[in-house]
Amino acid sequence: MAVLRLLTVLLAACDIAYNPRSARDPSYCRALGENIRTNGQKVPIIGFFVGERFQVADGGCRVEGMRIAGLTEVLALDWGKEPTPSDLLMAHASIDVHKQFLPPLDRARLFRSLLDARGCTAKQLADELSISDSLVGKYLSLLSLPADLQEQVTTGALEFGKACVLPQEPDPFRQRELAAVAPNMSRDAFAALVRKGRQPSHSAPQTGPIRTTPSVKLARVRCPLSTGATVVVSGPEMTLGDLIEALSSALEAARKANKDSLDVKTAEKVWKDKAKAGVA
Repeated sequence: MAVLRLLTVLLAACDIAYNPRSARDPSYCRALGENIRTNGQKVPIIGFFVGERFQVADGGCRVEGMRIAGLTEVLALDWGKEPTPSDLLMAHASIDVHKQFLPPLDRARLFRSLLDARGCTAKQLADELSISDSLVGKYLSLLSLPADLQEQVTTGALEFGKACVLPQEPDPFRQRELAAVAPNMSRDAFAALVRKGRQPSHSAPQTGPIRTTPSVKLARVRCPLSTGATVVVSGPEMTLGDLIEALSSALEAARKANKDSLDVKTAEKVWKDKAKAGVA
């Protein structure tokens, strides 16, 4: 059995052709590299030497990010010999399949503990982690929810992106009413409902769960314009009101991208990344 070695390798001597990831997000790699430069490398890359070159089996994004950040050396775990193609594929699969991130509430508690231990602000923590301060704020907001709603976030019954906007409503009973209708609404429509405090019309105080008026819903809506362009909105089934909220959010995002001088391709990528991270 080969003896594993922990050593320092020059980034210039690293090759990532053996790494299974077909594409690496430059913005993610850049943020990862900045984080490593600020806080140090916590997890070594894994690979093996072929001659004088170190072949990276796991850690391609770390290598790319550290290069972007101007670092020159990387901590590496050397397998000691070149694996067979079958062993290498099995290693890739094992690393990928059993990789698990912290659930939202555990990450929120971790951020809270870091703030307390370091005596810093959420923005300072975000800068050190190379993530947006709004993302840190979203996780921390989960800690203000009642315990039963936190449990729904943990089990996945309440989506992270929707749970993050619930604290905008200060009343815990109203939060629970809103959480009850969340699964049947798009994220944007749900956020608008929370922000605007919409309630069904009634003469007596609301005592039961929120009721929504049944209406026609579509999962995909096409709106041809006179200019020849066609606007398409797709996702969870939506009412006309949900469509309006989605288009309003899209228009707001487009105007911000234009203000930030982004081209349409870059803007689309930014929107995808934010949606994936649950960031509004």
